[in-house]
Amino acid sequence: MESQFWDVLKTHPILFIATIVGAVFVISKFLQEGKKLVEMLGFKTPSEVSEHEHDLEEQEHNKQLNEMHDSIRDMREEMRGSFEDFKKTLSKLEQDVSNVKEADVMILGDRIAQRSYHYLDMQGIPADEMPEYRKMYDVYKAIDGNHGIDLLFEKTIEALPVIAKEEVEENA
Repeated sequence: MESQFWDVLKTHPILFIATIVGAVFVISKFLQEGKKLVEMLGFKTPSEVSEHEHDLEEQEHNKQLNEMHDSIRDMREEMRGSFEDFKKTLSKLEQDVSNVKEADVMILGDRIAQRSYHYLDMQGIPADEMPEYRKMYDVYKAIDGNHGIDLLFEKTIEALPVIAKEEVEENA
């Protein structure tokens, strides 16, 4: 029976070709249905598993990169706020230093003037007070004291003699 089948196929080539095409069609349909069954059951080929794992890894890396980007952005904003606070504090500190300097100029100027008038009344500068008087004036100039006290100090130094402690006690 088998040989009759082959004999028929040999004598009728179109039937032979039709048989081959039919077999290929049946096998193709069988493979398609098999593939559907594999997908339904959730089976994957090794290459599909590898591709899926690669996709998951890529998604995880992207998630980590986005988290890092967000963290860097948050840190930058926090630093910007801290920098602005620092600038405000520095500006306030500069103003405070300027105010203290101005107050020191005024206080030292007043003390130098008081001493100058006192020495003019005494008609001399006590020897033991001279270093302190000069130091007070030097500090006053170092913090940008004004010209009016310069004239008073120079006039006092030029016009008055340095007197010994004993002379001061005698005149007292």
